[in-house]
Amino acid sequence: MKKYEYLYDFTSEELSKLEQLPYKKAIQLKILKAVQLKKKLLKDGYSKSDMTRVNKVHKAIKFNEKLLKELKG
Repeated sequence: MKKYEYLYDFTSEELSKLEQLPYKKAIQLKILKAVQLKKKLLKDGYSKSDMTRVNKVHKAIKFNEKLLKELKG
């Protein structure tokens, strides 16, 4: 599985569109997709979830939130 699928659940088509977005919009979209993926992964509860992936998705969300905050100054 590719990183953009693993962390954000992007398809290759969505990734192509992401590359065309302004930086700030791309970060916001990555956060949105990661939050949606995290909810999807946790839908069946913690005991049935791939917690390694959930934790990496959570770290990706926090990382992108930090980038967004840096843009706001």
